[in-house]
Amino acid sequence: MSQDYMRDEIEEIPDLFVKTQKKLKNFNEINKIDNIDEFWFAGSGDSHCASLYASSLFNQLSIPARSFVSMEISNFKCKRSAIS
Repeated sequence: MSQDYMRDEIEEIPDLFVKTQKKLKNFNEINKIDNIDEFWFAGSGDSHCASLYASSLFNQLSIPARSFVSMEISNFKCKRSAIS
């Protein structure tokens, strides 16, 4: 762990994503999210930078994803959300 905590968190994303991807099938079966069009990530400041990186990783794996500034996403109306 370095003194650059944000960089450390960003560098942990690929490992976290692999772990999440392994569990996604089970999560998908339980929560019935297999018809989601795309994932949305939101943040402000440093967390927005992390959301940009996360959406980039998803897109590289052919999983549609977008990143928004927190205030911007508050204006959207979703058909449904996987997270209540």
